[in-house]
Amino acid sequence: MSQDTSKLKEILLRNGYVLLEQIGAGGFATCYKVFDQKYQQVFVCKVYKSQDEVEKDKVNTQMNQFSHEIDALCKIFQTYIMRIYNYFIEENMFFLILEYCPNGSIQDLIKHEGRIDHKRLLQYIYQAASALQYCHSKKFAHHDIKPANLLIDENFNIKLSDFGMAEIGATQCDKYGGTVAYLAPEVFLRQPYDPFKSDVWSFGATVYFMASGTVPFTGNNQTEMKQLICNGCYIMPRNVSPEIRTIIKNTLLLNPEERWDMTEIVAHLKCFQETKISSHNSTSVLLLNRNSIVGSKRISRINSYRNSAKLPEPQSISSSSVSRLLDTFAE
Repeated sequence: MSQDTSKLKEILLRNGYVLLEQIGAGGFATCYKVFDQKYQQVFVCKVYKSQDEVEKDKVNTQMNQFSHEIDALCKIFQTYIMRIYNYFIEENMFFLILEYCPNGSIQDLIKHEGRIDHKRLLQYIYQAASALQYCHSKKFAHHDIKPANLLIDENFNIKLSDFGMAEIGATQCDKYGGTVAYLAPEVFLRQPYDPFKSDVWSFGATVYFMASGTVPFTGNNQTEMKQLICNGCYIMPRNVSPEIRTIIKNTLLLNPEERWDMTEIVAHLKCFQETKISSHNSTSVLLLNRNSIVGSKRISRINSYRNSAKLPEPQSISSSSVSRLLDTFAE
């Protein structure tokens, strides 16, 4: 066990969590599966890197991402949005305790299992659209919509995650980060743009990937990809249903003003929603983590336990306390 891992385990134990395993890593943060000793429940702990490990010019960016993610998740409560349960700062590291989704992401699902059957695909697209529409109704732009940020919970429902780049209230934005394959063309112009309309483009590119398994704009390098995006050059994938084709056509438009907004997308999808698929009897999706849930009886037992378990209340977290926490940290 490395010295860093031992230090992390000690910090988590002091705060009531047992480190189980690492489950993901990004530029600024690493995610771990942890066990809450008080609530006897598995959560995800997102750990922003130690300030000592981050270049000085990126420390403020890291602190902003930590603050933005908490601020967004403390104010947005919706069925298909990941929930936050706790946060703390210790030994120059930022910690978020988040809802655990055992079945990976949409990106994982398609990578390992291939195409999603049409009925399930429509359900996932609708749930993702519903989550993003709710964010927009609360004046939050997500800024990083992509398949890797659409997680799948134990009941095979979508959970929109990663609000580190989220922004509230801005009708014109000058953020230019994100994943190139899903960025709107106006983002590359380095001029103020409407973040809600750019989210819509990213959603359309994500739907394209969900329906085809590939991104709409490809190239030998990022420069070529950017050129294709800015030219709006893509080929509609084969065997895509009319309802999904309509979403792609009305979101991947070069002119942001011509794109549908998320309310229009949700309204369109509602026309095609059938009776909600029960995860208890669905056999169309294979679990990525086959040890997490096996069979409908196992699912039933887990759901029964979760419903009866006394979990911490996300509503009790005040985003204003984040600012005080960061101010204390900066002193």
